[in-house]
Amino acid sequence: MSVICVTQKSAVQGDFLGRIEEILKAKPYALILREKELSEEDYRVLAHNVHALCLQYEVPLFLNANLEYTLPLAKKLACGVHTSFSNFKGILENYKSVFGERESFADGNIAKENSVQKNITKKNVSQKSIIEDRFAQETVGTEKSAEDELVDADYHVKIGVSIHSVDEAIFIAENYHLCTPCEKTYSASACDGAGQSSSCCLSSCLASSLANCPSSSLPTHLALSHVIAGHIFSTDCKKGLEPRGLDFLQSIVDSIPSTLSLFAIGGINPERMPALLKTGVKGAAVMSSLMTCKNPTALMKELHK
Repeated sequence: MSVICVTQKSAVQGDFLGRIEEILKAKPYALILREKELSEEDYRVLAHNVHALCLQYEVPLFLNANLEYTLPLAKKLACGVHTSFSNFKGILENYKSVFGERESFADGNIAKENSVQKNITKKNVSQKSIIEDRFAQETVGTEKSAEDELVDADYHVKIGVSIHSVDEAIFIAENYHLCTPCEKTYSASACDGAGQSSSCCLSSCLASSLANCPSSSLPTHLALSHVIAGHIFSTDCKKGLEPRGLDFLQSIVDSIPSTLSLFAIGGINPERMPALLKTGVKGAAVMSSLMTCKNPTALMKELHK
């Protein structure tokens, strides 16, 4: 089973980066740097340090904090972002307002990129292939107008989304016609799913949904890497909140396209993995236990079984 590691620096006793390195040695599906308690400056410094480790061990990195600074940072580092459903919904709605509706891709079949290109143009500027090799390159800063940035086909970023209801899963399913399954696996340094090729690519524009974000950080191509649903079991991170349970998780699995990588979160441990697998999820996202256990590498091996 695949495992996404979600960080919580405040829970770690001792060397945080040392613990992250031990986790990365066990090859998680991805690492989400979720440090919302940090200042922007501290988060940037930590992100650069964690990014270096992720590159070393070829594990995709996703930034999870305020999008106003994580998007520009993701562009600089050529990594992904993880965000809330509300932010993701805003991205989709904005895509519709700018580019209009795409053709549907029945049953999630892979569509050729050239069949989409005619629907994704602005000011006669064609969008380049979403699977360009230039995805992993750091963009060199040049002066561009905001309008130019909206059609900057050289800026690609992967995104993960958290959901907490069946309605949110249904929204993703109903808008799946905006997504084109990837036809090429990105390199690990470009934050692909550790060699996975089932992610879905989404062309989008963030201008209106992120009005305060600098125009130079607005991506035109987003690859929907994964969805995380929770919380499934009781967890100290959600004290006082009733867990949603396996029936909820099964409903999510049944509601979204099978080509999307779905992960469960909340109270996950090795003993609960078999029950999770029966629902059809891709894997689990784990935070607290990986941040506090004595041997994170051993725990990762147990979770992977």
